[in-house]
Amino acid sequence: MPDTLSPAEAQPAGSTETPARRRRRWSRAHTIWLLMILSLLPGVVIAFDREVWTTLPAGVRGAIYLLSAALIVTACAMIYWSGDSRAHPEQSED
Repeated sequence: MPDTLSPAEAQPAGSTETPARRRRRWSRAHTIWLLMILSLLPGVVIAFDREVWTTLPAGVRGAIYLLSAALIVTACAMIYWSGDSRAHPEQSED
């Protein structure tokens, strides 16, 4: 039967070595989530206080809608272009 354990798993239980911990840092995923949440804020404001929203000038409401759309497009673009060439073999150059 072949040995199926990787070298990291094959260490004895009493070993004092600890696996390298991944540093916590701001990642692309965090940025995408932040953009999506920010794009939903106008909808939350509208849901909670419709009167305030309707009293705003049409230009302001339009600008807020366009900003939300731009945030969503930016997040989608980050998702689309975040791919690694190794993860998408059809995009690899021969």
